[in-house]
Amino acid sequence: MFSQISRVVFILIFINVANGLGDSNGIDLSKCSYLKTNDYAYSFYPIQEVKNGSGIFLTFKVKAKRDALIIFSPTNEPAKNGQQVFEVVLGGYGNTRSTIRTTPKGGEEISYNETNIVSSEKWNHFWIRINSNGSLIEVGKNNSDGSSAIMTFKTKPRTIKYYGFSSWNYENEVEWAFQCSKNDNSVEDVSKCRAVNTDEYVYTYYPIDDIKTATGIFLTFNVKAGRDALIIFSPTNQPNKTEKVFEVVLGGYRNTRSMIRITPTGGEVTTRNETDILSPEKWRKFWIRINSNGSLIEVGKHGRPAFMSVKNQSRPIKYYGFASWIDKNPVNWTFSCIQNNKTDQCHPTSLTTTKYDYQLFPIDYLVKNEHGILLNFSVKAERDAHILLSSTNQTVSRGQNDYEIVLGSHRNTKSEIRPSTNESNEKDIVTLKEWRTFWIRVSSDGLIEVGKNGNKSSFMSWNATGGTNFTHFGFASWNGNTVNWMIHCSQIRDDKNKTKNDKILAKDLLTNYSRSTPPNGNGTFLDQANITIVIQNSTFSDPESVEINGLAKIT
Repeated sequence: MFSQISRVVFILIFINVANGLGDSNGIDLSKCSYLKTNDYAYSFYPIQEVKNGSGIFLTFKVKAKRDALIIFSPTNEPAKNGQQVFEVVLGGYGNTRSTIRTTPKGGEEISYNETNIVSSEKWNHFWIRINSNGSLIEVGKNNSDGSSAIMTFKTKPRTIKYYGFSSWNYENEVEWAFQCSKNDNSVEDVSKCRAVNTDEYVYTYYPIDDIKTATGIFLTFNVKAGRDALIIFSPTNQPNKTEKVFEVVLGGYRNTRSMIRITPTGGEVTTRNETDILSPEKWRKFWIRINSNGSLIEVGKHGRPAFMSVKNQSRPIKYYGFASWIDKNPVNWTFSCIQNNKTDQCHPTSLTTTKYDYQLFPIDYLVKNEHGILLNFSVKAERDAHILLSSTNQTVSRGQNDYEIVLGSHRNTKSEIRPSTNESNEKDIVTLKEWRTFWIRVSSDGLIEVGKNGNKSSFMSWNATGGTNFTHFGFASWNGNTVNWMIHCSQIRDDKNKTKNDKILAKDLLTNYSRSTPPNGNGTFLDQANITIVIQNSTFSDPESVEINGLAKIT
């Protein structure tokens, strides 16, 4: 016999443990997108947010007395055009029947009879799956893995570009939670966010397109500051003192008052008196929403309603930016954060170019580290897709060490890195018929590489001996040629982010584990051992498992 105390990591498999750990009577809204609807007017979102490799998959939670409506549509105004959609009604007919329709307010294609499928007292979970060509829709409840549908309908293929949430007409409030994070990811992990630091009243600007939604503008961001964190929404990236803008100040007057202005450094239109709304020690998370015509701005804390709003004359908004106040006030910002360490969960930015006039983005739009920069993007074009790596934010006077990558030049017969002698003679590298995905990597020692999605090796490369101090990147076309672009979320990982060996082992054990396989009793035991376990902490790492760390005494 033996006796010793060992520090160990236990991986315990619990059958159906997840069934008792839900939030049936509550939900942490800080980990979800949250929405309230109270009439038949859809709030729309781009379908890219819920697309995956096999189609569309949406999981969501509902709290309602009746009539919770979800739509999948080719446009964000389907009712005006009588378009073919999928409209799902949960708890219709006084919360006795659920249906699927193919036109807004249209006739039922299929129904499911269940009383009280939704509740105003607790959150109920649902999922909806649509196949890749839009011909098959399935609706299910409770579990989020897409099994056991309660309604299924098959029809002709259809295009889907938006999804949305609504209620029925007569004073029926419905609460929605969707895109919920399964893990409690702290906002302090700025490696998953775009980041900028400011210490004076000089704005760092970004194009408004990367935070636009179907219903206007929506920005979420994290701030770490002692006072005076400023956000601007402007028609230009150099507004004068009389320009009509929205300027939000968080923690002004030595962190005692926040405000909204309608001109830079102008008078306060509305204020909020709250001491220590900001902190120099920890991240605070906020959101700002502006409606589609730029006449209404709302500001709120994450997961809470707006605490400031201003309604004013409409204005065009093309840029947003971050700044501090004038007397050396450091403010740290993170925004466009990637959830759950999955780069495909951030919102890609789309744009269209029709002429040789570059649309530029700051290089810190991309996630980068000491190893370099990585840009992932998709192209749909007949020819001449231009990408610029620049040391300035000027499209006219370029820097001496700027580089231009052209895909499908010379009528889609070759590609080039300019200025260099490196080119590829591959024909039809881009096409209007489908999206083609590429990557551009710039290493810290000046190597520029261009490759295709799925290929680790580049098909063009050039060593920029003059250095690569790039501050901006941009997209353009040749004159008269339309190019569609999608900028994807990129991330270069270093050794610090590699999975530890014990995590890899745990993942492999859990992946290969089958709850339908009983324990194997064929082992041979030479002696009997008594084990005393003292649990120190536990982590739920899988819907059917839990990892427990603690002390074990073996005697």
